[in-house]
Amino acid sequence: MHFPQSLTAQAEARMLANTDNQYLVPTSGNPLRGLIQDHVVAGVWLTNKDTFFTREQYQQLIYGALRPEDNYTGEGTVKTLPPTVWKPQPLWTGKQVVRPPLPPPPPPPPLALLVPRTTS
Repeated sequence: MHFPQSLTAQAEARMLANTDNQYLVPTSGNPLRGLIQDHVVAGVWLTNKDTFFTREQYQQLIYGALRPEDNYTGEGTVKTLPPTVWKPQPLWTGKQVVRPPLPPPPPPPPLALLVPRTTS
């Protein structure tokens, strides 16, 4: 491992290693890194194997993910998933919370029809 020896090299290394100021909002100049880390940590906690939600919590999380901020009309339907655990009470996993708000995957492309050439 190498350590910067001079004061100039130490200052330069501190500036390069200061990742809090490398992700800045262009309009205000505030660091954006904390917000990104919070979203990643929340996603990991939400989809953890031992994270379960009651019906009320599950539906509130899905509503919060799908609800537009302005001009909400309440139209449309959301297909919810059945609970993973049924007894002693119905419980949903965090992965089931993430799945309904995501759009369905696109259909696979059609397979190409390969016709062998005939030689005559």
